[in-house]
Amino acid sequence: MPDRWVRALGDAAELHHGLTPAFSVGAAPARALIATLPSATGQARSGWLTWTPTGVELAARRTAGAVFITGSHRLSAVKRLLVNVEGLTVYGPEGGDPGPALVEFSLPGARLWLGLTEEAWRGHSGEGALLASLAEPTVAEDADLVSSLLASPVVSPAKLVRHVEKDPHLLPVLWPLLTEPVRAAAQVATKPPTWVNRVLDLALRHAPYLAEAAHRGLIPADAARWDGLAALAASPAKSAGVAKARRLAVALGLHQTGARPVEN
Repeated sequence: MPDRWVRALGDAAELHHGLTPAFSVGAAPARALIATLPSATGQARSGWLTWTPTGVELAARRTAGAVFITGSHRLSAVKRLLVNVEGLTVYGPEGGDPGPALVEFSLPGARLWLGLTEEAWRGHSGEGALLASLAEPTVAEDADLVSSLLASPVVSPAKLVRHVEKDPHLLPVLWPLLTEPVRAAAQVATKPPTWVNRVLDLALRHAPYLAEAAHRGLIPADAARWDGLAALAASPAKSAGVAKARRLAVALGLHQTGARPVEN
């Protein structure tokens, strides 16, 4: 799976987090709605997806329980599953204001979720919705907590970051789980510890977000410096961790700090 797809999945999870169910319908009205959807290359239609006694329709005016969607043609992918659809549930922002939306299609033994961004032209891979989470007010406290945890010999940084890999909603604690272990690894007198490889792998995967968040001031300046990274990158030790540190320094725009050039 390409890295951009992985980042898009994280963006989608953050963008649709907190949406609430607006209404659900059974097979007949669900299939009727799908049949009226324009093709993927058809004219983009927007409006309030509304449940009425006669079925689901895209209305021009807002009614109670309606969810605004932009570009109904983006739901057309489900047309090929028309005969298998057993119902649908529409999710929208709490309060009913326009925003991202989510449609859940019930299938035999499965559920298909189609998420819609607020604008028809915008895809999930460019959302950057996860960036704002890096500025959560509790993140500074999380950094102090991670630093204290690393002082314990029974705590494995590799296991800590494993939780972040599995759950994108832990992004608000992402950068402390990366910056603090890097700082700790740089203090090891010999070659970098083996666990730093997993930490650096995750940092490299999210480097575009981390760099942009630092540029926007969403990460505190002291954390955005990545204390210890330059020392790791400049280490004379020949190890995968050192090579990854050099790549990360370049990806974060910190390679001018004195780290050696990236080795091919």
